[in-house]
Amino acid sequence: MSLNTLNLNENWEFKEYPESARRMRDLEEGRWRPAAVPSSIYTCLSQSGQIDPDDWMHHPDKFGWISEKS
Repeated sequence: MSLNTLNLNENWEFKEYPESARRMRDLEEGRWRPAAVPSSIYTCLSQSGQIDPDDWMHHPDKFGWISEKS
């Protein structure tokens, strides 16, 4: 019996899910950004320049809105 493996270490992306999406084509809105796995959305947003990592680390209470997004 042969063992098959799947490499999950590369080419992950994320984007905000549009709140107005009702059809599959609605998901085409927005820009895909690279993501590291394993990681968190906060790390990915920081690495893509969407949030300031120093601000996030020192004032995490200001970033609760992130966990409310799709």
